[in-house]
Amino acid sequence: MKRKKAHGSPALHTDPTTQSPQQDTPSSPKKDKRTKEQPGLDEENVLSPLPKAIKAVFRVVDAHGKRTGHIAVESVNEAGEKVLSQIDLKKMSNGNLEEVAALAVDSDLFPFQSRKGANELAALIRQPPYHQPAYIAEHDGYHRVDYDGHVIEFFVWRDKIHMFGDEPSPIALRILLGVATYPPASGTVEQWKSEVGVYVVRNPYMLIAVLAGLTPLLNQAFALPKLVLMFVGPSSQGKTTLLRVGQSLINSGKNIETFAGTTKGIELKLREHSDAPAFMDELRQADAPFDLIKLVFDIENGANRKVSSGAQKVVQRGAIRVTLVAANESTVAEMTSGARGIKVNEGLAARLLELHIQAPHGTFHVLPDNMTAKQFAEHMKLATSRVYGAVWDTWVHSVAKNASYIRNGLDKNLALFEEELLEGLPVNNPVTARLVQGMAAW
Repeated sequence: MKRKKAHGSPALHTDPTTQSPQQDTPSSPKKDKRTKEQPGLDEENVLSPLPKAIKAVFRVVDAHGKRTGHIAVESVNEAGEKVLSQIDLKKMSNGNLEEVAALAVDSDLFPFQSRKGANELAALIRQPPYHQPAYIAEHDGYHRVDYDGHVIEFFVWRDKIHMFGDEPSPIALRILLGVATYPPASGTVEQWKSEVGVYVVRNPYMLIAVLAGLTPLLNQAFALPKLVLMFVGPSSQGKTTLLRVGQSLINSGKNIETFAGTTKGIELKLREHSDAPAFMDELRQADAPFDLIKLVFDIENGANRKVSSGAQKVVQRGAIRVTLVAANESTVAEMTSGARGIKVNEGLAARLLELHIQAPHGTFHVLPDNMTAKQFAEHMKLATSRVYGAVWDTWVHSVAKNASYIRNGLDKNLALFEEELLEGLPVNNPVTARLVQGMAAW
């Protein structure tokens, strides 16, 4: 009588009462070479248990609720760290077990860290009854998932999910490990108000930088019009201080990125984060400043740039989802006036607001008592380096919690803000009207 062979996986818990006793039954060499069964659903459709370190196995769906052909395995390693591994089912079925081997290593599944172990682990995690649907967020910012008649909206911020409303998601939501995010906040909202915000409300240019910096969180979620802001003025007037104040909403204002580099490099820098502000100084330092006009259109239109791969196939990069706030000594017209073949189209004026500095003290309208403009700039540099990030944390939580209220009153409020900006002046030019819409969003 042929006995049933038990599986050799150390993580596979088999009831010893179901195993055949060890017998010295003679067997021919031919029988010894028979193909070994992989763990999984046996002939009685009984599930093989997963290793204890594996907490869940998901069937990954995209933003439209369609299967992506991947599974995601959530586990905890021996250090207590959560590990989320995505595995291509097609590769795994074809015998490519690199991703399964990585799962075994990252999750400290030592018994499966061999070719044989990888095969056994692959068989365990591919069992369909374990596969519950899940969406994996691959970037910070706004996400929307349409699944089985449900609309799921949420923000991802600092490795946390902030749901719109109180209804639970019908599918699991997870964040891809290694998503680019910002350093932890320093200080509280009240500290930011007392050390930075108190000066913002008294200086209009600072206020504009802050309002423009808060807007990108709303653009994608509520379809607000987008606008690029550029402060223009002579050197040593305090333009960089405006950028520091705006950047302190989300990150330290100590260092401000410049446009030094290639257009492609700057584009990749802007793609690092989604639905967040990007504050950059010295547009003139770019290798090709006039090429940045293309980025203005890409940012405002939310377009996907198309490039070709080595195999002559079209590769679409995701949209640039930031609000760009820049500073420069020259206007775009002045920078492009000497460039051959460069034409500044009228559409640029609908997407870029150049704000020329004309305050009594450079960029500052009101200075603190006993401080010069230079001393005030140094004070703000120290303050924005010490207190930052807490405002954005609160902003994300508040917008997610009140998303329904914001959406219901958005059209009415935008129209009201546009009327206040125009102060009864008629606008017949569609370019100007579009510019005003962007300012109303701020």
